[in-house]
Amino acid sequence: MKIVTRKQMQEIDKEAIDKIKIPSILLMENAGLAVLEVIYNNYLELARKGVVIVCGSGNNGGDGMVVARHLSLRGIPVKVYLVANESKLKQDPALQLSILKNLKVPVFSIDDMDNEEEIQKFLQSMSFDLSISGLVVDALLGTGVKGDIGKVYSRVIEIINKYSPLTISVDVPSGLDVDNGKFLVLEPVRAAVTVTFAYPKLGFFLYPAYIYVGKLVVANISIPYYMDKIHNPNYNLILPFDVVNKIPNFLPNYHKYKVGSVLVIGGSLKYTGAVALAAKAAKAAGSGMVFALVDKSIHSIVASKLLEEVVDFYDKSNYEDILNSYYSKVSVIVFGNGIEDNSINFNILKHILTNFEGVLIIDGTGINMFYDYFIKMKNEFSTKVSRIVLTPHSGELSLFFSKASDKVKVSNLTDFDRLSSSLRLANLIPNSVVVSKGNPTFISYYANGVDNVWINLTNGLALAKAGSGDVLAGIIGAFASMLKNSISKNLIKDEVVEAIKMGVFIHGLSGQLAKKELTTFSVSSEQIINYIPKAYSFLFEKYASNINLNTSLVSSKSIIEYNSILEI
Repeated sequence: MKIVTRKQMQEIDKEAIDKIKIPSILLMENAGLAVLEVIYNNYLELARKGVVIVCGSGNNGGDGMVVARHLSLRGIPVKVYLVANESKLKQDPALQLSILKNLKVPVFSIDDMDNEEEIQKFLQSMSFDLSISGLVVDALLGTGVKGDIGKVYSRVIEIINKYSPLTISVDVPSGLDVDNGKFLVLEPVRAAVTVTFAYPKLGFFLYPAYIYVGKLVVANISIPYYMDKIHNPNYNLILPFDVVNKIPNFLPNYHKYKVGSVLVIGGSLKYTGAVALAAKAAKAAGSGMVFALVDKSIHSIVASKLLEEVVDFYDKSNYEDILNSYYSKVSVIVFGNGIEDNSINFNILKHILTNFEGVLIIDGTGINMFYDYFIKMKNEFSTKVSRIVLTPHSGELSLFFSKASDKVKVSNLTDFDRLSSSLRLANLIPNSVVVSKGNPTFISYYANGVDNVWINLTNGLALAKAGSGDVLAGIIGAFASMLKNSISKNLIKDEVVEAIKMGVFIHGLSGQLAKKELTTFSVSSEQIINYIPKAYSFLFEKYASNINLNTSLVSSKSIIEYNSILEI
């Protein structure tokens, strides 16, 4: 599902009004009706106790006044608190206010926004009505707001959070910046539900903003989806349907190599488990043949951990011959899980980059080694690898921006910083995809002149365990190998990106299912692997019936169901 920034949404609105000739007042009416539908379908009993709608002076406030009108016409007790001078309203909001006045809906406003005595009376009255209401509609500030919102609006938001029994936000929780998820006030509105219009906004998915969004409902307000053109940057949200629709499928006569073959290179005396976890995960996710290649010194240890995977070894005298023997056997190499940063392993990475023609996934210490190689080569960097996939955590991501002007401070790294840095890295490394691990996970790549980002939300605390990243690398490797020969691959534009989308989604979902049964405290990386089959079953049982659903037209109900995956 497409995600938009403030500017992109403004462009979409403008095109709908100016080119499609949809009147702005109709968009406002549809927005209000969408919020009304959510209230009626989910919170009608609360609404019957009384609804307070807090409106700003802009179009967001106009949306709120539409909600007030329709609730009032249905016999629901409604009061509107307009945080503005009524005479200052323009066009559509002014018309909505006029209708409310004609219908005798109670509206309280502030004549003089600089008169502290009047403001105090307004806030006291609002506080009381909020405290005795069944629910509150936050229609104070919309997506266009950025920067300082002023003291009065800040005080109103504080009162909403203090007295509201349950808050439904219109388009955006007031006080959130929809571009970066930052707070415009000390604390934005804490919404139980946010009903956003046409498309979800980028800032909703960035910590800590997503805590304040609550349940997210995306409502169609008659903006045609054929206007869903490519923006730059092009942001998208991974939905279950994206994964179910692309799961690899095979002919019944396929053998293990045709199902998919992966080589995992890694491990050290200190981290023997990392390479084993990656190899096991690749097998559990579906790869037909998995090889693990490790230093001779740890061969017996790793071999004892892997019963179904082939475990091979190398040393400084034979690594080139060993590598060459695998290049024709596998389509994907996963490199770096628990590997030691030494000259032999550095040369192995260099050999892969200059000779292997498949997909290379680089994780763990391998990212540090790749950084050293990339910096060493500078403008002379080149590779035969068809696609480089980097899977850094925040610290590894910061390596690539070592200049004083570019330095990313890990301790101060926000989700927006991480997103921006992952896009910069994807532009820096030719033909690469950057998987910025975290909650959420960002998949960033550059293609056809456009910066692209896919956001995954199935991550959570269950994945905050040593070895979880190794499991992810193995799962991505499996999907990259399987999609190569999937009978439906002609339907896929970019096999590697689709493999990563499936990998991060299944990885996170496996962790969530494990957490449900084992609690967050007791989930281990090995257990995440054990829950991969359950993640497949969950997806097929819950979403297979909708396998052909066009995700551009996904319903509000489906969005709420998707959020429920995060709360299994």
